[in-house]
Amino acid sequence: SVDGDDTTPVAVKLQGKVLQGSVQLESTLEGTTGQLLARRRSLAGWKTVPFKASVRAADIALLPLQQAGLIDRDVKGTATLRADLSGTLGAPRGQADLQLRQLVLDPWPVTDAHLEIKAEDTVDARLTLARAGEQTGAVHLTVGGPLAQLSTSASAEDLSRVSVHLEGELGAVELRDLPLNTARLKRDRRLLDGRLRVKFEGEGTLLAPTATATLTATGLGPGDGAHFEGTATLSYRDGTHAFAAKLVSESGGTLDLDGAVELDLSLPALRRGIHPAEAPLRAHLHSVAFEPDFVATLVPWLRSVTGMLQIEGESAGTLGHPELKGSLAWTDGAMGVIGFGLYQTIQLKASASHDRFSIEQLSARVQGGTLALHLEGTRTAEGYSVNGDLTTEDLPVVIDDQLWCIATLKADLGGTARRWMLDLDRVNVTQALLELPESKRKNLQDLNSPHDVILTRRGTPVDRRQALLAAALDPRRRGKGKPGIEPVVEQLVLRLVLSDPNHVFVRSKDVNLEVTLSKDFRVELGETADVYGDVRIVRGRGDVWGRRFEVQPGGRVHFDGLASEPSINVTGVYTSVQNNAKVYMRFSGEGGDVAITPSSEPPMSESEIYTLLATGRTTLKQSTLGSSTDVGTSDAGASILGSWAAGELKKAVGSALPIDVISVEVNQERGITQTKLEAGKYLTDDIYIGYQARINADPFRYQNTNSLRVEYQFLRRWSLQLEYGDANAGSLDAVWSRDY
Repeated sequence: SVDGDDTTPVAVKLQGKVLQGSVQLESTLEGTTGQLLARRRSLAGWKTVPFKASVRAADIALLPLQQAGLIDRDVKGTATLRADLSGTLGAPRGQADLQLRQLVLDPWPVTDAHLEIKAEDTVDARLTLARAGEQTGAVHLTVGGPLAQLSTSASAEDLSRVSVHLEGELGAVELRDLPLNTARLKRDRRLLDGRLRVKFEGEGTLLAPTATATLTATGLGPGDGAHFEGTATLSYRDGTHAFAAKLVSESGGTLDLDGAVELDLSLPALRRGIHPAEAPLRAHLHSVAFEPDFVATLVPWLRSVTGMLQIEGESAGTLGHPELKGSLAWTDGAMGVIGFGLYQTIQLKASASHDRFSIEQLSARVQGGTLALHLEGTRTAEGYSVNGDLTTEDLPVVIDDQLWCIATLKADLGGTARRWMLDLDRVNVTQALLELPESKRKNLQDLNSPHDVILTRRGTPVDRRQALLAAALDPRRRGKGKPGIEPVVEQLVLRLVLSDPNHVFVRSKDVNLEVTLSKDFRVELGETADVYGDVRIVRGRGDVWGRRFEVQPGGRVHFDGLASEPSINVTGVYTSVQNNAKVYMRFSGEGGDVAITPSSEPPMSESEIYTLLATGRTTLKQSTLGSSTDVGTSDAGASILGSWAAGELKKAVGSALPIDVISVEVNQERGITQTKLEAGKYLTDDIYIGYQARINADPFRYQNTNSLRVEYQFLRRWSLQLEYGDANAGSLDAVWSRDY
């Protein structure tokens, strides 16, 4: 309600339910309606109107404000306000008390906040923060002037001379509760644990501000790594920012950093414009036996880092173009790279200056293999020109956490190093032997989020880096952005390009090949492992189903992206001297979809080809498999059942046992009650050994329950067959046969 006339002051009263809470407002303007109307055309006149006001608001819900679009961030909680004001509209005085309970301002943790403001001749404000009943922060601000002077000062210079004093303390705060990386799960063991406490103080004026801040950390480190404690200080006075940090690990290792930046932040400097990239810099870093475990929490593609660091470094120049020099030694180190395995016993010695750098020693072990790298770089206009050499011996190469090969190689390296990219476009391999693993690679689902699927919260990407990467890879956006604001994503990329065709030897249990890599064959390691170029067969052999295949020259494996998805076109030939036949097996396809196409000289059916590969013969005789083509009608079903059972049994055990022949023979007179089972293997194309088991064997008829069979084919049509069993019954036969 509004009450007032020409003789009484105007009074305003407001009371009701708002946003699930209650609001009560009472205000009196020290003027009649006529006096107020007389001031309506002059803002200065309105500012001189005396007033009194009282505001009471209780349990106002904040969520509806966000749902209505008045607040653009996810927010929950309730607000209670108590304010008593007086003075004039242009120079208010009084006090206000605001309490926020169970405040959720995503992604920050749940907090209670209490703000008290008193405005008289000076302004005094106090903010306290609490969580679960325990105070987690307090800030006190004092401004040496009334609100009227701050809001109506005619000159910015007068405002800049108003004294300000600020002091406060935040913490202790659990580091995991801070929104440093909202894209990571809190159960991620690489997240940095620890408790932080910050104290700060600032005073002076905007013309000559001074400030100091001290950060104290305890229990700092990854969940399963070394922890350390330390302090860091930052101060500002007369245009100089001085900083210092000291960390001490549990084992006694230390890291010390100190320096200064010349950057004026006074009001006159801000008006002129500041250029941080041009600010002079000086810094010094020194460490002794310091454990770098925490580095894994800062680099997304690292799983773990351990070892001892010895660093001696200096920096000069500017923030935009620092000039670094110093040395680094990493001893007894280990580094787990997500998707690429664990590197252990790392020994690194490196040095750098403004004009050059040198990796004097980098050695590591991966299981039983070793790696050694030497690299030097000289500054150029584009970055650094690098040269070096790489040697590996029995080094397991792991991609997507699966063993790809074991590599022994020697290579000379040359190229350029730029920001976030090592481009080795002159790689000359002088020795290369790749030993393939016996186990087949598993076709696992990629656990990384697709680049083109972006999770958002109220229209804002949760992971800004992933959003930038998707924009950079989107062909519809390339070249369409405004100059200077095209999406840019910084990611570490290693690129290797062969300068000349290089011969590589590939070996495994079943393969021995010599191949050549095409010119400009390249490998790129970044978000994924990508390979481009051709691998051509020079010569070699491969064993398929126990038969020796000579790989025909000219076969090709083509890579055009992911290393796990090549296209293949390779043919091998097996020669059977005994049968005067050749079998060709062509492997072709892309990725995991590889087709095998058999053919032969002279032409044979597909079943004959596989029979030849499995047994060394184009047809199977009764003595070998125990089957018969002359089956009576009454036992046709039993014979079919026996053949089916033999085939299914071969499928079930063939992959686990070294068996070439499994047969089930049904007795044509007595049916399935006297079934005979045989399992055997061809030791060579000429020698076969097998085991036979007969159901319901009759020893009085010289029938063996268990017996051993050996067959030796010494000529194309002649063979010797020996059988002996547990009924002390046996035979030795010389057999002449001819296949039609």
